[in-house]
Amino acid sequence: MGVLNAVLPLGSSLLSLVFAGMVFDQWRQTRRAFQLVWAIGLLWYGISAGTEFLVPAFRWSEPL
Repeated sequence: MGVLNAVLPLGSSLLSLVFAGMVFDQWRQTRRAFQLVWAIGLLWYGISAGTEFLVPAFRWSEPL
């Protein structure tokens, strides 16, 4: 179960960062405000899921 606790947040983070890049690219082409909001939201979710990956992967420590 420990490996699964690290792999799922990592996969979620990478997938949401890919989607954020795709939505941001759509925004650059069409300049619709809702696409920018979605891209920012996906980016923040990807960052937060990435930090959730750090604890099971590297153990809890003072810098973390």
